[in-house]
Amino acid sequence: MVVAKYFLKIFFVMMMCLLSAGENFAQSDPKKAKEIYFGVNIPRLVAKDYELQVALKVKDKMLVGISAGYDLNAGEEWFTDPIHAGDTTNWHAWRGEREGANRNGSRYFYGKGPIIRAWLERAVVKKDTKWKFFAFELLWKGRNYDNYYWNNQYVTFLESAQQNIFGLTYYTGAYKELNGFLLLKIFGGFGIRYLYSSITRPAYQHPYNTTWEPENKFTYKPFFPTLHLGVAIIFNTQGTGVPSPETK
Repeated sequence: MVVAKYFLKIFFVMMMCLLSAGENFAQSDPKKAKEIYFGVNIPRLVAKDYELQVALKVKDKMLVGISAGYDLNAGEEWFTDPIHAGDTTNWHAWRGEREGANRNGSRYFYGKGPIIRAWLERAVVKKDTKWKFFAFELLWKGRNYDNYYWNNQYVTFLESAQQNIFGLTYYTGAYKELNGFLLLKIFGGFGIRYLYSSITRPAYQHPYNTTWEPENKFTYKPFFPTLHLGVAIIFNTQGTGVPSPETK
């Protein structure tokens, strides 16, 4: 969990910077304190990742944002075939009826839970005043699951897990103005994800004899590269259209 501890420290620092920046701007310049943007990411909604994002313009060329919500995780249906055990009383392992086995990487798409993101977004000044940007984003997801059958070639086990997903993403994009209040934020990028899965398989009866196997606990800690394409609907609370790198 060393990676997780460092990630949480960085995440905490970014959160404190966001809160501090908002407080300072509210005290020093009420007009700037109103430069707040709310939004939702359309592809994430399709994937049943329900988040509300808030961004604050803290400097002439910088936005700081945070989003939070709950991930119902459509990827579990799209990319895996989990079977949930409704009754686990006196259960025993059995010979799998499906061909092959579950992949360890499938656990990344298992479970549901809360999600938090924080990001720093900096404008790239061009000849026009449109807000073209690059950004770095930190991510945490909690994706626990309970009593899923796990097919390991010839034997199917029952398992539960407490899962934490940590991520770092770089992306770039631009805003498109629909009207003074509504904007489209279009972006793409790449990142890395770290899954820390603490797995428990309860004691079970061996499928080939009458012996009972003891409870088994282990961890699974892979890294995954990721690609990102996004379209977000943004609401400008001031009604002044696309953010500008120039102070208004």
